[in-house]
Amino acid sequence: MKGNFNQTNQQMLDSILKRSCTCLYCQALRANSNYQPAQVTESSVIDSAIMADRMMKQRRRDELTRTARMKRKAQIQLKKSSKRARTNNSEIGKDDNSNAIKIWNFGGPTYICEHCHALMWHEERLQSYGCRKPTFGICCKRGQVILPPLKEPPPYLTSLLTRDGGKRSANYRKNIRSYNSMFAFTSMGGTLDKQINKERGPYVFRLNGQNRHQIGTLLPQEGNKPRFQQLYIYDTNNEIQNRVEASRSGERDASLDETIVSGLQSMLDENNTLAQSFRMARDRFKEDDYNNFTLPLLGNRDQDGRQDNMPSTSEVAALIVKDPTQKHYGCDIVLEYKDMKPKRISEIHPKFMAMQYPLLFPYGEDGYRLGIKYNKKKGVSNKKYITMLEYYAYCWIMSN
Repeated sequence: MKGNFNQTNQQMLDSILKRSCTCLYCQALRANSNYQPAQVTESSVIDSAIMADRMMKQRRRDELTRTARMKRKAQIQLKKSSKRARTNNSEIGKDDNSNAIKIWNFGGPTYICEHCHALMWHEERLQSYGCRKPTFGICCKRGQVILPPLKEPPPYLTSLLTRDGGKRSANYRKNIRSYNSMFAFTSMGGTLDKQINKERGPYVFRLNGQNRHQIGTLLPQEGNKPRFQQLYIYDTNNEIQNRVEASRSGERDASLDETIVSGLQSMLDENNTLAQSFRMARDRFKEDDYNNFTLPLLGNRDQDGRQDNMPSTSEVAALIVKDPTQKHYGCDIVLEYKDMKPKRISEIHPKFMAMQYPLLFPYGEDGYRLGIKYNKKKGVSNKKYITMLEYYAYCWIMSN
């Protein structure tokens, strides 16, 4: 009996060692350093089985402990998330599959840039400078970008922008794009894709190719109605009606308030240097004399853009006698009498933005131009001039 037992188990153990089984039982047998194939006994097999059983139970206990620990950790994280959501007034929504969607709420901007004093979020800091004392670069590039302070809007425009301004203010804010368009000096050009809206679905505005801003002649062609800058010169006795009609390509928009149009017209005449330049052209000459003159919108400035962005009317435009031999700088825009195709406005012309968005730049102030220097600081940057992105990033953050 005993011989048969040893012989049978000897064969079983030899088979286990040959095929290198990875089960706990086989591992326990291999772990027995006293094992000798020729000396297999009943007690050695029982000891190995007991060891394998212990290892199996220990592994199960480890798995249960690990599962409980992970469950507890998930519960703690859920409590922390709920507490953070209540603190930041976060909201939890559900998508179509009823999965919870977390909405991040960073609260208000509570950090102040030490250079330009702009209000910033902690998440907008420069990551390479650590969190203890946040440093910001998107506002003023750590003090390298210094531009003239922004002026407060004229009182009339301020009254239209406030939420407690009544129905007139609500009408202006609802139709602000239409009001801006009717006072714009330039048009947006490009190849409009008209095929995309023939199918069902919401309206889509798509341009093929590059977008551009254009400006036309001082007066409209025969039989055409005035548009854009021509509205400041031609038939100004009916200017309000002409502007409302031009805002919808000849179709009146009943939601536009003509009293608002009249107020904006007076505001721009009083404050906007571009509007004053075109009014100067209207008042100085009769229609018969227009064909002898041009109106160059000057692109060069004598003063540094870091100190001044409000040039006078004489620095913006000059109505001069037409001279074919006279040369103009690349950024100058020369407006002629009638016979002229629309001209493209250079993106680096100081009045590029003010001509397209007169209600964002109610004083006709200069925008970006080449040659605005950095406020040099030691060990910061080797660049000399401010980029267009840095310029408008500074203006946008300062306006808020």
